[in-house]
Amino acid sequence: MTQPNIHVEPEILRAGVQQVVSVAIQNWQAQKKAYEEALALVSEPRLGPWDGGHGGTGRTREANNAFLNLVAETVQAKITELQTFIDHMQAHANNLLDLANRTEQADLHAAKLLKDVAHGIDEVKVR
Repeated sequence: MTQPNIHVEPEILRAGVQQVVSVAIQNWQAQKKAYEEALALVSEPRLGPWDGGHGGTGRTREANNAFLNLVAETVQAKITELQTFIDHMQAHANNLLDLANRTEQADLHAAKLLKDVAHGIDEVKVR
């Protein structure tokens, strides 16, 4: 059975994470803000524009409020879902950045150890 050959390039990983954060997460945050603005439009207190009109539901305040409450609940659910998704993606991005940093530190530590070993071997040869 062959072992997987996993190699992490810290710089490439960091660049990819920064791309996700700068594009995807910021776009999702903008979408969340749009949902929040929509929620503010249909939430209490409701003034003139929502109570007027000539259609049957436009004149029936209870039906109008029931519809707007349903819209508000739906939009709030989307906001909550999107915020949860953003939080999890941000946590995942942070974990990947931590992996990149730890990989780089491990590489530097291994290089230092090998340098120390090589230096120790040179000292043994001189004696």
